[in-house]
Amino acid sequence: MAQTTLSQETVTVQDLIRSADSFSAQRGRSYFHQGRARLESLDKTEALYAVQGSRPTPYQVRLQLQEDGSLAVTCDCPFARGVPKVICKHKIASALALQDHFRMHPVLSWEDVLG
Repeated sequence: MAQTTLSQETVTVQDLIRSADSFSAQRGRSYFHQGRARLESLDKTEALYAVQGSRPTPYQVRLQLQEDGSLAVTCDCPFARGVPKVICKHKIASALALQDHFRMHPVLSWEDVLG
């Protein structure tokens, strides 16, 4: 059964990093550690991040849980151009930040709440 809620299990950072070129992966980690990825909004199936890159206006990154349980990540930077399969540094920074957010604020299942 597919996951229906964004959580630490559904934010597949390692898959993104493996899909990226080494420069984007390294820069994405660096952006995350520098605190450049800022959470703008978060709900059950979607997170929106603003990532400060080289331009004055932050790039917008959307991490969205699909019906099949996969994670689609889009960025409005010129490198990714809104294409989920192109992995840029902004996507990696955002996914790492979201994973960190879930580490600090775990999503509880109804079993955890009742237990």
